[in-house]
Amino acid sequence: MIYQHRHLTRTTHLELREHGLYLSQRNGTTRLDAELPYEEMLPVKLERRHNFTLGFDRLFLWALVLVFYALKAAVPSTGFSNETWLLLFGIPTALVVVYIYGSRYWWNHLIINTSRTTVVVPDGGPANRRAAAAFALALERRAKAYLREQHAQVNPLGIIEPQLRRLRWLHQLDVLSADEAQALATRLTGRRGAPELHGMGQRLEAPYLN
Repeated sequence: MIYQHRHLTRTTHLELREHGLYLSQRNGTTRLDAELPYEEMLPVKLERRHNFTLGFDRLFLWALVLVFYALKAAVPSTGFSNETWLLLFGIPTALVVVYIYGSRYWWNHLIINTSRTTVVVPDGGPANRRAAAAFALALERRAKAYLREQHAQVNPLGIIEPQLRRLRWLHQLDVLSADEAQALATRLTGRRGAPELHGMGQRLEAPYLN
């Protein structure tokens, strides 16, 4: 799956490859290319951030009102020419257009967060938000499937402790459910996961399975 966003001189290209996420960003003559392994992707989170604070929003709207009334007060009460109407409505309209454009491309951003990197692109509207959300979901699913395929196997003849740590890691990343992690741990150690047992004042080890 590929997600691509172009804005003025900046291009962001994300692609799901066999072993990792390919990231390419171009900003004028500057180019960044990297492939990040799926082991370093989870968790994946998409957020939409508004960088234009509420105070600035209100200030901008008040500026529109002040510009309108200032132009109106500067014009005589009689005789509105075409130039006058252009000033009265043209300048506020232009400011509104700038505000709408800025809300889409300057002040609102989509942010794809992973454990390794953060990708920031302008909002760009509903279509771009849907595309980014679909890519973030596909990235999460691909990373989980890859980790399950590559790291969710156990070898009872190998060193047990590193494998148990890997199972706990996969469970923390929500790659394995609690039941799946416990079943693999039981297969690895030969012991059924159970609360600590006590007898005659001493802690007993969990029973081995035949």
